[in-house]
Amino acid sequence: MEDMPDPRNGWSFPIVTGHRYRFHWGENLDWTNMDLKLSDKWTAEDSAIHLVNNFTDVRASINVTLASGEKVENETYTDKSESELASGDFVVYNQTEVREFHFMIDAKDPDRTVLQMDGYRCVVNCDLATVVEVELATDSKPWSDPNSWPSGAVPVEGDEVEIISGDWIDFDLEESPILKSLTINGRLTFKNDTEEAVDRTLNAYWIFVRAGDFIIGDESAPYNGTATVKLYGDPIGDPIAFSMLTEGGNKGLFVVGEVKMYGQQRDQMSRLRATVEKGDKTATVYGGLDWKAGDMVSLLPTAIQEDHLEVATIESYDFNTGEITFVEELKWYHWGKSSSTAATHSGLDMRGEVLLLTRNVRVIGNDTDTWGAQVVVSDSIELDGSQRIGHLYLDSVECYNCSQRSTRKSGIRIENAKLGH
Repeated sequence: MEDMPDPRNGWSFPIVTGHRYRFHWGENLDWTNMDLKLSDKWTAEDSAIHLVNNFTDVRASINVTLASGEKVENETYTDKSESELASGDFVVYNQTEVREFHFMIDAKDPDRTVLQMDGYRCVVNCDLATVVEVELATDSKPWSDPNSWPSGAVPVEGDEVEIISGDWIDFDLEESPILKSLTINGRLTFKNDTEEAVDRTLNAYWIFVRAGDFIIGDESAPYNGTATVKLYGDPIGDPIAFSMLTEGGNKGLFVVGEVKMYGQQRDQMSRLRATVEKGDKTATVYGGLDWKAGDMVSLLPTAIQEDHLEVATIESYDFNTGEITFVEELKWYHWGKSSSTAATHSGLDMRGEVLLLTRNVRVIGNDTDTWGAQVVVSDSIELDGSQRIGHLYLDSVECYNCSQRSTRKSGIRIENAKLGH
């Protein structure tokens, strides 16, 4: 009895071989380590059992280790046929709203009757090195100059890039290679050519604004060209944990420092001056708007069907008449009238709203398996006691292909940001 583990630290439950079982923990009851040992009563002839375990806390990764020390690879549970499965084969569904861990156990292989399972809140960017903060430089250095970087080389595709504290880097490329990551502990700005509009695109799997700031344009001089921050990743990509309080995930702009983005002001909204029907390719709004070919607009629902919202691309817009021609046919009916209904409806204009979605400063997600990008702002306390306070300022900024399906990760997420704004 002396070698028996304390029963208060484990569970024992009866099972019937050849069946599937789901066991569920509520909030904050997830395990970080679980050892599983099959009873000696199991034989090689017994059928396997399949287990599903949720994890409500952040679990960036789960490792399964055999008694020999060999690690079982993730997705072995789904990559094999059922007849090929071996005890300990597993898959982690990290992208679902109720995240789950599926695995199989049997006694066919005596080396696989003891399993050690370890859950990790973080696998990437976990042990953050202390930032020794120094005064920010008064002059910027161009991204394109090798001398601007401690390595003496301009970042290339796949690099893990850091803008160190005190450095001010001005992004002057038309397009960057796709970076594995970008951490900002100094300052990053987009070069704003006020006399000639220049389009610039920064590509990365994720961007972490930690002890620095990321600025595109400013209030007095919004960005002049098109500035695009394009983020990459898929549902099974490695997540980062930039805060012990907030689940980061992947494919994101993560902010515990300061982000300011200012785009050009546009005419944001108009109303339908005539009803449009399903299948129409034209609509009439007010004239005098700054809308143009290539802009995307949203027509809001006007009928009882609240999901009859649609997005359409402008092929042409007549500045004088307000007539829009769309690239595609409209899918739904939208009610309009030449004049406002406010006088007869207690001040309410019932005509369909048409909203301009396009802006010249954009945060977009690369379209991978319908997995969008995210902008996350949070506060954080680091292991050395440093407190980070997230600040996010967006003015005339477009978020496109953002938010992550089957999760609670919206396109713009403010979580545990109690001190910033």
